[in-house]
Amino acid sequence: WVAVAGVTAAVGRLLDELIRDEGIRTQYLNLPFVIVAVGLVVRGFAGYFLAQEAILDPFEMAGFVVSPVQRLAAFIVGGIVVSLVGVKVASDVGTETLEEVIDADRDGK
Repeated sequence: WVAVAGVTAAVGRLLDELIRDEGIRTQYLNLPFVIVAVGLVVRGFAGYFLAQEAILDPFEMAGFVVSPVQRLAAFIVGGIVVSLVGVKVASDVGTETLEEVIDADRDGK
């Protein structure tokens, strides 16, 4: 829930930046990805510790059991992938204003 609230706030900030014609600064564009990545890693560690205390049952899918360490590793890798996607998106889109995007769409048609 905290990660969803953070992403909502970050998207609101992105829309404010876009509407004000200042362009989107890369730190604001990358923020939703960072929040989701941190949320994944925290979820992975929470699941790991809950599984170590036998509060959370091992994850099983099609007869294959995933150990707590494997689950933690998957969440950490997922967080890294999400943050790398955020860096790529921020570097590609970072300084465009709304008018530049609209003009590019108009010129491309």
